[in-house]
Amino acid sequence: MEWLLLLLALLMIVGNGFFVAAEFSLLTLDKHTVDDAVAKGARFSGTIQKATKQLSTQLSAAQVGITITALMTGYLMEPSVGALVAPLLETLGLPQSLAAGIALGFALVLSTILSMVIGELVPKNLAIAAPMHAARIAVPFQYVFSIVFKPIIAVLNGTANRALISMGIEPQEEGAAGRSPEELTALVRHSADEGKMAEQTADLLERTLSFSQRTAEDVMTPRTRMVSVTKDSTAADIVDVARRTGYSRFPVVGESLDDIVGVVHIKSALSVPLDNRQDAYAGGLMTEVAQVPETLPLDRLLLRLRSRSTQMVVVVDEYGGTAGVATLEDAVEELVGEVADEHDRLRVTVRPARDGTWIVPGRLRPDEVTSVVGLEVPEDPDYETVAGFMMLELGRIPEDGDEVRIDGARIVVERMHGRRVERLRLIPDYLVHDRVRGRAAVGSGSPDAERGEER
Repeated sequence: MEWLLLLLALLMIVGNGFFVAAEFSLLTLDKHTVDDAVAKGARFSGTIQKATKQLSTQLSAAQVGITITALMTGYLMEPSVGALVAPLLETLGLPQSLAAGIALGFALVLSTILSMVIGELVPKNLAIAAPMHAARIAVPFQYVFSIVFKPIIAVLNGTANRALISMGIEPQEEGAAGRSPEELTALVRHSADEGKMAEQTADLLERTLSFSQRTAEDVMTPRTRMVSVTKDSTAADIVDVARRTGYSRFPVVGESLDDIVGVVHIKSALSVPLDNRQDAYAGGLMTEVAQVPETLPLDRLLLRLRSRSTQMVVVVDEYGGTAGVATLEDAVEELVGEVADEHDRLRVTVRPARDGTWIVPGRLRPDEVTSVVGLEVPEDPDYETVAGFMMLELGRIPEDGDEVRIDGARIVVERMHGRRVERLRLIPDYLVHDRVRGRAAVGSGSPDAERGEER
């Protein structure tokens, strides 16, 4: 009889393992993995899919099953093992009462160890390491159990749901299948850090996920750096400007920079016969140009550019004035990184900001930054890029907001992609000095004016 009770106790431990495996596999499984298995006709995938759509009920069933098997294990294991071990201890000369106490303690320890290892740890680790494999083994068994004990599970689950409702939380029967951009970004970065995804692929995915969070203002060329032509500029003038700058499209200015009337392409100027270029004007060669607000998200900006089959738009500020221009290339670069050719490697990558600072990609060499900005970034054999200079100065992998001083400026980390410094902001000291002098002039202007009036 004791051996039968012991066998039943071991079966309860195995049953506990089934419920634990089912619980963890349902929590670990991704909805799309299950749907894909169903589409392929994998064994038990239909049952697993039904269970994932009743996640709250199935987790309650798992808890009921774990509780029942744990109680039954203790109820069966201790008396059966005690009855089998006590006579052996008595044959060693131990008193009956002492032998019974030691046997009971041994039964408790054995029951705990077997329950933890076989009933908890092994199925849990299996479900985490191979959730679909564990689900195929355990979920069908639990699904039948949930049907048999449906009344008990319904009462317990309903009580728990009412407790949630009383706290102002709406119970959910099915787990959330979607992920927020932040969660997806964290998942992508973790995959790259673990070596499961190429760094370049991770960067592209991260850029894509953050694309809609950026605006036209983030990528535009500000009005102070725009290269434009007037309506009266000739085709010859346009060709000359294109030759000097490397640009192919130019905003056409009317009365002022706040009056952008169109855009002209170098191809339009080159299509004019050479002898007639002095008599062909930008006003007759230009095409219409769309206007977008500074706050327009980049995904909508890209859609606008594609729908209009245009390469350039004018970005306007809240007052209707021209803030700058944005191109299709500017938007695409936010997805794939800087795209530079032999004409614009430095011009495109080192970008002036509206406040007088400079936006500098971390991959540029110090001499490249120096040649554009005019402030010397130290060079050293220990590094090849500005990002390398920052790492050497900081003595660690930089973080957003870290800054390093150079002669005449500060360099601040503006954007990191994982462990890579993607973008820096160079802030010249003269900007700070100009602001201080401006405040001093404002503070001293009124007394001087008053003394002048008195004289």
